[in-house]
Amino acid sequence: MGVYRKLKSDGSWDWYIDYRFQGRRLRERIGPNKAQARTVLQKRRVEMAEGKFLEKRRESKTTLAEMAKLYLDKFPTVELHSIGYAMNVAIRAADILEK
Repeated sequence: MGVYRKLKSDGSWDWYIDYRFQGRRLRERIGPNKAQARTVLQKRRVEMAEGKFLEKRRESKTTLAEMAKLYLDKFPTVELHSIGYAMNVAIRAADILEK
């Protein structure tokens, strides 16, 4: 867990926090204030300790059916040995999107 800063394209700096929750690494952009970043990180630690932390996940914008269609449009001639590979790719993509 920590606080770090990154240079933006306009030359200014933004502060970020980095922490782990249920084995996953999470990072959040806080803004130009280091003290605020430290405060938010401490707040996240307290929320996790009290069991009140609710991870904000992005909603998936692409469905498995849409991904399969994109794949089949890009590779219309699939050889028989590639069908198993294509199914594995689709299954893994669905798993990633559901997380």
